[in-house]
Amino acid sequence: MAVETRLTDFKVLCLSVYGTVIDWESGVFDALDPHLHPHPFRPEHLQKFALCEAREKYRSPFLTYTEILAKIPLRMASELRVMPTPSDVAQVFAASVSDWPAFPDAVDALQRLAKLYKLVVLTDADGDAFTSTIMGPLSGVNLDAVYTAQDIGSYKPDKKNLTYMLERVYKDFGIPKEEVLLVSQNQHMDCQPARKLGIKTVWVDREGAIIGTSEVLQKVRDPWRIPFWLPSFQAQTVEVSDWDYDEDEDEDEDEDEDEKVECAADEVVDMELVYDWKFRTLADFVQAAETERRC
Repeated sequence: MAVETRLTDFKVLCLSVYGTVIDWESGVFDALDPHLHPHPFRPEHLQKFALCEAREKYRSPFLTYTEILAKIPLRMASELRVMPTPSDVAQVFAASVSDWPAFPDAVDALQRLAKLYKLVVLTDADGDAFTSTIMGPLSGVNLDAVYTAQDIGSYKPDKKNLTYMLERVYKDFGIPKEEVLLVSQNQHMDCQPARKLGIKTVWVDREGAIIGTSEVLQKVRDPWRIPFWLPSFQAQTVEVSDWDYDEDEDEDEDEDEDEKVECAADEVVDMELVYDWKFRTLADFVQAAETERRC
C-alpha cells in the first residue's frame, strides 16, 4: 500500500513571491490607474497587463524585469486605446515594485514556515526589484536562497527556471527534487511546468485573484502557449495560424513582432488546474503544516 505524502515530508519550499506572497495585482492596479486616462483602470485590465507582460518577456528575455515593466504602460495604453502615457510614467511604474504590498498573512506565515523548511525563492524579478521587496513589504523575512530570472537568463514558465532551481538546491543544500515543494498562486507560470517536471505543488488560490488563474488562462490570448519543452528564446517564431516555429536566421527583422508571439485570436486556452495541495492563503498552509508536525 502506497504511503501518503505529507506536507512535512519536504525540506525545501520553492516560493513564487509575486501573486502568492506579494499582492501584485493591487500594486499594479494602484500604479497604473492614475495614468490610463480618460478611462479608469478596471480589474479586468489586469488580464491585459498579464498579456503585455508575457509578450515583453517573450520578445526580450535579455532585459531585466525592471526594464520589462518600463515597457508596460505604453503597451497598456495601446491595448486599451487610451491616451499615450508620459515618458516618465514608464520609469515610475517600473519602480513601483517596492510599493506592491504583501498579503496580510504573508510575513507571519513565512516566518513560521522558516521554522519548518528552508525557504528559497524562484522569481522573474531582477535582483534590484526583489531587493526592494525584501527590504520593504517583506522586511523581517529570512530566506535561504533567491534565484532570479536575471541569474538564469530566461523567464517563467520556461522549464530552465525550475531546472536551475532544482540544481542549485541540490548543490547548495544537498536536497533532491523529491524533497522540494513548490508554493505558488500562479497556475500557468509555476504549477503547470512544475507538474511536468514531477515537482509537488501547493496552490495558494488567493480569493479574487485574476492573473494566473483558470479564468485568465481561458480569456487571455496566451503568447506562452507553445510546447513547454521548446529550446528557450532561440530564433523562433510562433505563427498566428499554428504552433510551428521557424529558425530561419534571415527572417526579416522588421516583421511585426505581434505576429511572432500572439496566439490564434479566437483560440481558447483551456488548462486543467494542477496541484497536490490547495489552500486559500499562506496562513492556511502553514497551519496545516504545523498541525502535521505536531502529530
